[in-house]
Amino acid sequence: MKTRNSAFELLRIIAMFMIVLYHSVFWGPLNQITSLSTNRIFAQLFLVGGKLGVNLFVMISGYFLVTSKAKIEKVIPMWKQVFTYSAGFLVIFFMINRGNVNIKSLLRGFFPMVFNEYWFVTTYLMLYILAPYLNRLIKSLPSRFLLRLIVILTVVISILPSIFQNQMAVSNLGWFILLYIIAAYLRLYGVPSKLIARHFNVWFLAISAALLYGSIIIMDLASLKFTVFKGKELHFAGQESILLLCFSISIFIWVMNITPFSNKFINRVSALTFGVYLIHDNEFIRPLLWQHLVPEKLLFRSSMYPISIIGITVLIYIITSFIEWIRQQVHFRKRG
Repeated sequence: MKTRNSAFELLRIIAMFMIVLYHSVFWGPLNQITSLSTNRIFAQLFLVGGKLGVNLFVMISGYFLVTSKAKIEKVIPMWKQVFTYSAGFLVIFFMINRGNVNIKSLLRGFFPMVFNEYWFVTTYLMLYILAPYLNRLIKSLPSRFLLRLIVILTVVISILPSIFQNQMAVSNLGWFILLYIIAAYLRLYGVPSKLIARHFNVWFLAISAALLYGSIIIMDLASLKFTVFKGKELHFAGQESILLLCFSISIFIWVMNITPFSNKFINRVSALTFGVYLIHDNEFIRPLLWQHLVPEKLLFRSSMYPISIIGITVLIYIITSFIEWIRQQVHFRKRG
């Protein structure tokens, strides 16, 4: 049995934490409060973290799947896990308050992958099904042609949409495929030799982060004087952003360069991350969490907002991890 590299498992944990933090802002007061403030800038930075977390999650999959066999049987445990939470929460909330359950909710609850209950799961499932064919294509191309393909896809799927936001037909699946191919290239061929200069990745990481987060602050300041920039603060920080893509790649390369190590605790917590996502972003849990249990609109006006919302995110992560741990204990006990 191969030893798991805990550096990537830790990256998976951090990525999921950023996704939960992103949802705390996305479903919170950011869209209702438009005046520029320090808290609004922090909220915008947290939003970027969610997209970054998704990128890293997909890249980790591409990095490992390209050298392994993607089997359709492996989809079954994932389907069971998704169905357990989607159908389980549906039944619970139907028993509590039938008025919140309608036909659409029933369809999404019992057929979560088909009716896009979780957009990430639906897209990831499609990517997983395509993985064997993507792997054949990736391995059949010489490294230089594969690198050219990455450049072409990056221009079409990332650079052009970064300029003409919402004007390009870029799907979540297309974006996932680009991330998959990039990670697969890094696994098979490493960082291109021209880029392996001393301290290159440190500078790459620092510059890409500065450009990404700097673009948000610059657009915020520009919106104060020019109304055309209102609502465009995250123009260069969207999912297809070339700046976000560069930042994602720089972090991924940095983790690749960490000396491999194994830590049982990190590996165990990492195995709970998917459950954390399924619980906290369920359509019934989401409003309960962000509209009732977490008074974020009050927190947003506090000078302690950044620290408070990070602390709440940690608490949510721990509780949902514990729930997923219980589910796994029950599941594996039944199998045993």
